[in-house]
Amino acid sequence: MATQDELAHEDSVATFYKIQNCDENGEYRANKYNRALGTAFLPPAAHVPALPATAPLDDLVAAVAAHGAVVLKGAIPVGDVAAFRAAHDAALAELKPLKDELYARRAAAERRGEASESFYKGELRAPSGLRLRTTARGRFDLKHLDRRDGPGGPLAAAVEPLVLPPACRALLQRLMATPWRVKTVGSLPTDAGASGGEWHRDIGEGPCEGLWGEELDLRLPDYYFNALVPLGAASPEAGTEILLGSHAVGRDGVADLARAVAAAGAGDVVFFNGKCVHRGRPNAAEARRDLAYVVYAAKWFEQGRDPAAELPAYASTAPP
Repeated sequence: MATQDELAHEDSVATFYKIQNCDENGEYRANKYNRALGTAFLPPAAHVPALPATAPLDDLVAAVAAHGAVVLKGAIPVGDVAAFRAAHDAALAELKPLKDELYARRAAAERRGEASESFYKGELRAPSGLRLRTTARGRFDLKHLDRRDGPGGPLAAAVEPLVLPPACRALLQRLMATPWRVKTVGSLPTDAGASGGEWHRDIGEGPCEGLWGEELDLRLPDYYFNALVPLGAASPEAGTEILLGSHAVGRDGVADLARAVAAAGAGDVVFFNGKCVHRGRPNAAEARRDLAYVVYAAKWFEQGRDPAAELPAYASTAPP
């Protein structure tokens, strides 16, 4: 059972994310995309363009510029992914009591009619310092896994080869118009039978739906990119669904864009612009589906980080 301190922390987290994910009128931000796009999960009509991670950099840059996303095939040695998966499985086994508690809290919130009021419905912190959140039924967010922000140990050592593969570093150096750094390293465990996620962009938070509102944020030089690293074989029906080209299109135009699933497996990286409208698809398989994720952002995006704690290996090393 949770302690009073844990319950108080849970309430503060839920309140924080409820505020952050509602607009100035109190409407949950995903509702606006849901009205434009619907909530049904249709059979995928397309796949995110895929290129070898060793393809000419100009080709990789062109794919991201045109579509907002690219699957980098063979970006990470499969053995490194397998080593991280083993460490990740061990960590999740230790966190099972937290997962069970979060399942119970989400069920209670849904019974109260609060199923869609906050992107995050709960967060618990393990004695190790790892933070586990639930984002939808059966969907979780585990962080921080890296040696800079996480508790260290075998998990941090195992995730290191996944943090900044050479192809990602090269793309960031070309696509970012400003010095950048690794912002967050985590994972997205998705249990068998988990529901799908909701449409959203990863550009800031709060009532402005971005740093300064969607229209202005889309015109800003690119400042936020994501890398998803599947830990196992991909299903063509599952994975992350991205609206191709949505990094340059406002909410009123996204319904006309192609919906593509990122078909990627162990060793591949799904690299995409945080301005893209995207969501996680349901996990209809009989086994858990896991992704590691890395967020890269302009250094100005996240204020308050102690410069002395930065790692040169996690940041740009040359002018853009």
